[in-house]
Amino acid sequence: MTSYANPDGSFFNEVAGLPLRVVAPDTGATVTMKAADRALFVNNETTLAELTIKLPRGLSPREKVVVFARSSITALTVQDGAGAAVSGAPAAAAALTKYEFIFATRALGFLYTPTSGGASLDGLNATVAEINAVADSSARLVNATAATLLVTQALHDGKTIRLARSGGIAVTLPAATASGMRLRFVVGTVSTTGYVISSVVGTDLMEGNLLMVCDAGDSVEGFESGATDDTITLNGTTTGGAAIGDWLELEDLSATGWFVRGVLTGTGDEVTPFSDAVA
Repeated sequence: MTSYANPDGSFFNEVAGLPLRVVAPDTGATVTMKAADRALFVNNETTLAELTIKLPRGLSPREKVVVFARSSITALTVQDGAGAAVSGAPAAAAALTKYEFIFATRALGFLYTPTSGGASLDGLNATVAEINAVADSSARLVNATAATLLVTQALHDGKTIRLARSGGIAVTLPAATASGMRLRFVVGTVSTTGYVISSVVGTDLMEGNLLMVCDAGDSVEGFESGATDDTITLNGTTTGGAAIGDWLELEDLSATGWFVRGVLTGTGDEVTPFSDAVA
């Protein structure tokens, strides 16, 4: 293990290529971790009555920071790099006990994880699944390539769903409950068979409008949903979906239907994508 001196008189070790900072602060001090730090060892020979630790800035989502101390700390304050308190952070530290913090997102900041895979819910309303939905950028895109797609809040809320099957896809939405769920559909493969997006029951209505870029005259048409419409069809020609990049968004903002907006491309004699097709 190689040790290095910091300009402030503290030391850090390099363990498996990761920097471990070692400090020996006085009681009442504030230890500010550097941007490259991912672990902090407080080398206090005796119990510290009070200590403040500021976690490093500039982390990417899901990066972890570990803090532990040689002896106990009676009153521990853990803050982010800007000085804001970390939600659920421990108020004291036991000797030689690991305390792990994960950077969720810029909006959520750090979360304290007292057990593997868990997060403290003290002051935190989001579930682990909700945190993952925001922080896990690798799952933001859903490629739909099967003939049918059953949309669920757990798998699709906040995601971009790429419609990518030349033979078309029958998409069924979950029941509208005013949950705030947001879905974004994008045409990734033009289908002349059609992409059909339907409510699960005929009483869940489509409410909103869609713009359609026409293939003649450099014109744009607007189509408003009807009073009983529950389905959107992109047939690849007259009702839109004729170009890669066509998109529409649906939001579950009402217990009786979906709010709709989007921009489509049509060919031929363009007509409304909305219809009343669910019994």
